[in-house]
Amino acid sequence: MVALRGLDQGSQCVVEVDVYPTGGAGLEAMPLGPYTFGSLEDAVRFTEEALLALEYLGCSVHSGSADGDEIG
Repeated sequence: MVALRGLDQGSQCVVEVDVYPTGGAGLEAMPLGPYTFGSLEDAVRFTEEALLALEYLGCSVHSGSADGDEIG
């Protein structure tokens, strides 16, 4: 599983990514990034391309709520 979170921090947007290993419950997430962007548009583009890549790899993509502001 992969979780992407977008945070609008005013002057920049940050996308945080957590990758959860498959094959076992209770395994810790591997954080990637954070990826910082100067505009909301750049952060949204990054997120959309990451989600598209996951779909091409055969992953199911679902949106969900998160704490804080969401991008996308």
